[in-house]
Amino acid sequence: MTDGAKALQITVRGTVQGVGFRPYVYRLAEEMRLTGWVQNRSGDVTIVVEGSAEAVARFRERLVSELPPLAHLDRLEEREVGVSGAREFSIRASAGVGGHQPVSPDVAICAACRAELLDDADRRYLYPFINCTDCGPRYTIIERVPYDRPNTTMKAFPLCDYCRGQYEDPGDRRFHAQPVACPVCGPQIWLERGGAATHGPAAEVIERAAEVLRRGEALAVKGLGGFHVAVDATNDRAVSLLRERKRRPHKALAVMMLDEDVVREHCRLESGAAALLSSPAAPIVLLPLRHDRRSRLSPRLASDHDSLGVMLPYTPLHLLLLRAFGRPLVMTSGNVSDEPLAVDNDEARHRLGAIVDAYLMHNRPIQMPCDDSVVDLMRPGASGPVRPQVVRRARGYAPGSIVLPVPGPQVLGVGPEMKATVTVARDDSAYVSQHLGDLDNALAEDHFRRVGVQFEDLFSVRPTVIAHDLHPDYFSTRYALERAAQEGQDLVPVQHHHAHALSCLLENDPDLLSRSVPAVILDGTGYGTDGRIWGGEWLTVSGGQVERNYHLQYVPLVGGDAGVRRVDRLAATYLMALDLGDQVRSLPALAHLADWELDLLAVGLHSPSTVSTSSMGRLFDVVAGLLGLSGEVTYEAQAAIRLQTLAERVADSDSEGGYEWYAKDGVIELGALLGAVLADTGAGRPAEEIALRFHRTVADMVTVLGGEVARAAGSKVVALSGGCFQNRLLTSLCVGKLREAGLEPLLHRQLPPNDGCVSLGQVVAARLQTRD
Repeated sequence: MTDGAKALQITVRGTVQGVGFRPYVYRLAEEMRLTGWVQNRSGDVTIVVEGSAEAVARFRERLVSELPPLAHLDRLEEREVGVSGAREFSIRASAGVGGHQPVSPDVAICAACRAELLDDADRRYLYPFINCTDCGPRYTIIERVPYDRPNTTMKAFPLCDYCRGQYEDPGDRRFHAQPVACPVCGPQIWLERGGAATHGPAAEVIERAAEVLRRGEALAVKGLGGFHVAVDATNDRAVSLLRERKRRPHKALAVMMLDEDVVREHCRLESGAAALLSSPAAPIVLLPLRHDRRSRLSPRLASDHDSLGVMLPYTPLHLLLLRAFGRPLVMTSGNVSDEPLAVDNDEARHRLGAIVDAYLMHNRPIQMPCDDSVVDLMRPGASGPVRPQVVRRARGYAPGSIVLPVPGPQVLGVGPEMKATVTVARDDSAYVSQHLGDLDNALAEDHFRRVGVQFEDLFSVRPTVIAHDLHPDYFSTRYALERAAQEGQDLVPVQHHHAHALSCLLENDPDLLSRSVPAVILDGTGYGTDGRIWGGEWLTVSGGQVERNYHLQYVPLVGGDAGVRRVDRLAATYLMALDLGDQVRSLPALAHLADWELDLLAVGLHSPSTVSTSSMGRLFDVVAGLLGLSGEVTYEAQAAIRLQTLAERVADSDSEGGYEWYAKDGVIELGALLGAVLADTGAGRPAEEIALRFHRTVADMVTVLGGEVARAAGSKVVALSGGCFQNRLLTSLCVGKLREAGLEPLLHRQLPPNDGCVSLGQVVAARLQTRD
């Protein structure tokens, strides 16, 4: 080492585990002839480089500017250290494994592996588990940190000499690729049918699986984070049979298509959609359907929508199956409706036996269940750029970290009842789990417990505080109370809509947590501080404190949660409660209701046990019911989705604006609004125009009252959250109107606007309250 040598220690944190970061550092140092070492240390990666001052400075620049495609740095610290005189650069064994270590999401197959998969001269030709440092399983196979092969489910597959050579070669793309494998040493696939298993070369097994699909039968396919159920997406009979077996009569089914050319045959690829489909996360993307002869897709895939959830093959196994079959495939979650995803082979045999005719299995264990992510494309405002909006955050995104610059203890947020997630926080990071489904059955509750424990262990979190929803009957609330009673954690109850708002603020600008900011939260249900069901809320959020400024008029929710499923009865209830009951019989959409049904509703309206609601989600249902769009819904938000679909068909028209509405003493009155909807219906106005006018009315409420709250708070921003903001049309109208009013709307950037964001908001509230 020359006299002018310099040594620099660099410590980085972020997405640097399982993304080829240490091999990248090694290759960069070798290329620049620098010595030193790189090492995982309790969640950070520490680098020491020695060489000339000029070379070390250049290394520092290139380290940040030439990152591997999957790596992301949240923090970088550097300091000069003493020159040790090291003769080479090395990757040291991981240290400090008990610390805080981020984990990479699973990554879709990369272009290089795809090319090798289809190259008949390659050792891994047609091998369904090909991967490298740029792609493949991560989160779903890791058992503990650090992310090294012995700490993953791949420990069951010892490396052959060929794979070990690549694994240990710094110049190879598979240098330290933990899931690396080949047909000689890696996982294998087989087909099961009627209790008999068919083994053999992967290509033959895949072809047998494709034959099952060609016969119009259903195939269970084991993927990265669990099982899919696949059928021919062009076969009406196969799709109908799948719906019957899964007890899923109407809810949309996702479709996997081979490539972008196939997608264009069936859907319109809007700006940004192609990049999103082929991104490392490879989510399901909601795309507008083509309604022409080019598309041969079954009309039963998404009958309530004018759009379809589409994804590209993100594993080599999926790619091989799509190539062999030759047509788009339904790829829906491997479960019976409302149950968690089937993960283990035995579990799939037991739980999917009544749904599928055969199983495409493999023997790589899945450690962490993880469903597919779903992303919509929003156009905020009439002329704004298209931006992705996560609807379901799971594979490809979870468990990415979110910076939490609010000091405090280790916290667990247990989320709500629907679209459940858990969030753990330690130091300055929060980790939000994958989508865990709705906690409305014993299997779902067990799944929640199991994943929650795995999640805490993975990030070495031992919470001293548990944050939970106010609703006393939620399983997540009971879980929090029972656990705190056993383990002694402090409990922080957080109002549902406050949690929504805090999540949105953190995702946009953490500094907003120390200001007073207006937030409009529109959703189906959230337990209020008065014991009633909220859902149409205009709030002022001041960090850990919240003030309710406006809300929709309370209406008795006759029948509770069960009553929500009968949209026709719900509409009649609202009319009766708002002194419009004399019009129920004259409305064609409600004329079928029997006298006894109306009598029961009337009794329920005045029952002391009937809970009232201010829910915007219920108001959408009511308008859909008045238009005859739904009687009994079979999945959440079905009526509202149909209303949105109708409105979007005429969204570009110059038809009349919204309806008149009134707010008095903090309450938005509904009688005049619904009376105007009835008048339009009676006058024969097309349902599409009524649906659009209603959307414009809600956007007007958001803007006018949001503006009032903003002025009182001295704010120029308005946070928008809640499941209603999954509605593309409503969101676009609100964003456009708010900007015209000189206000900047804040939308979620990393999490869904639905209840998938609530556990993060709970953690933020707990940190703020324990700090105060």
